[in-house]
Amino acid sequence: TLLYMSPEQARGSEPIGSRSDVFSLGLLLFELVSGQRPWVGIQPDSSLANILSVICNCQVTGLDEVLGNAPRQLNDICDRVLVQNRQD
Repeated sequence: TLLYMSPEQARGSEPIGSRSDVFSLGLLLFELVSGQRPWVGIQPDSSLANILSVICNCQVTGLDEVLGNAPRQLNDICDRVLVQNRQD
């Protein structure tokens, strides 16, 4: 769905591959563990344009910033799979 798009999918200008699926899975993991989405700028009443802009341009909040006591390995996984640049 829209809220689980990868940046390259939201931009629509790059080929979509398995990396996009990994990003979406990372979003789901983040939300399951923390109870919230990793972007502060997306609210339930956000417009389509705002959601796409946030996905494409904003870094996600770190799991450790949200939970404060997230296990280091889990935080590292979320940090790694939720990078904006798919080359990273």
